[in-house]
Amino acid sequence: CNGMGGDLRIEGTRLMAGPLISTMMYCDGVMELERAVSELLGANPEYRIEHGRLLLSGGRHSAELKPAP
Repeated sequence: CNGMGGDLRIEGTRLMAGPLISTMMYCDGVMELERAVSELLGANPEYRIEHGRLLLSGGRHSAELKPAP
């Protein structure tokens, strides 16, 4: 529901994001997910690609992203 943006660069196996900016609208049902994504990116997560999926892990969070059909 909110927009998020910022600089992103790759250093070795890490995504270095930030500073991140975001809109701050109330979004019923997705606020926790948005917060987790922001925390994950802010933790400069390690990344790897396996079987066509992008895996991110850093801080208390991780994500597995696959291409949209």
